[in-house]
This record gives sequence, structure tokens and C-alpha cells, in this order.
Amino acid sequence: MSVTLSTSIDNAGRLVIPKALRDELSIGAGDRLTVRVRDGRLEIEPAIVAAHVEVVDGLPVIVHDVDIPPMTADEVRLVLESIRR
Repeated sequence: MSVTLSTSIDNAGRLVIPKALRDELSIGAGDRLTVRVRDGRLEIEPAIVAAHVEVVDGLPVIVHDVDIPPMTADEVRLVLESIRR
């Protein structure tokens, strides 16, 4: 999906990401973002979360290296709907 919205940078150099985009990307206060310049454009995306595999009850399980809150039922539904489109 491609969305274009206007925003501005405040006097402290902070960029406000419009709520519609934060909702679309499921990002919020405190989330880590990767910021880079590519081909003269500023690119911002959710940061990759480090993880490792542990064996639990004989099965491999992916374990994140930082605490990540569980997804709500609504978030799971939205992800499933976006994948099925």
C-alpha cells in the first residue's frame, strides 16, 4: 500500500509520523525505527528485533532478545486480513 501524507519537523528536529501511518505500520511511542538515506530520500521503517532459537520441550522456539508485548486479537485479525488480500 502506498500512502502519502504531509508532515513537518519541529524546532527540536523531530518528525511527526501521522497517526494513519503509525496505525498502518503498527508502530507507537517507544518503538525502535531504522532511519537511512537512500537515493536522496529519507527511509524510515520498524527496526528488526534481534532473536534467537531455543529448544523448549523438544521443539525449536524463536525467542526475542527484548520484551515484545503480545498482539491483541484485533492486531492478529488485521494482519491476517492484510495477508489474505
